[in-house]
Amino acid sequence: MAAAVTQKTNNRNQPQKLSGQNTVHPHAMDYSVLLLILFLIFFGLVILYSTSSYRGSLDYGDPAHWLVRQGSIAAAGILIMLFISRFNYLILRIPLIQMVMYGGMAGLLFVTLVFAVASNGSKRWIGAGGANFQPSELMKIGLAMAA
Repeated sequence: MAAAVTQKTNNRNQPQKLSGQNTVHPHAMDYSVLLLILFLIFFGLVILYSTSSYRGSLDYGDPAHWLVRQGSIAAAGILIMLFISRFNYLILRIPLIQMVMYGGMAGLLFVTLVFAVASNGSKRWIGAGGANFQPSELMKIGLAMAA
């Protein structure tokens, strides 16, 4: 019996909202996932502090040295995550934007050949301030976009 249909369709075969059903908003945030991520970050920072406070007080004179360092990195990661969650990813389907991004990533690979920092006998990293950056990780995203 195929007569039991749960959704109505209009003349363009797009589902319409029936009474009592929730609609999905394109930029709606799943707060349960956000709370889980924040809990895991907080729990990780507590564990980090409990394991490194003694060593931090010996080496740096501050038991919270590693906690502050990792906490600031976690805060920056949370801000980046919130920005990306609001980003309209459909703009990445425009061919011109894809070519510019792919060309920029290929350019970073070329910069790696010239200005790479040696680490463990291989030159795969670009020094960016106090941190090192590996352009091949971005190129993985570029290859997925190009496919």
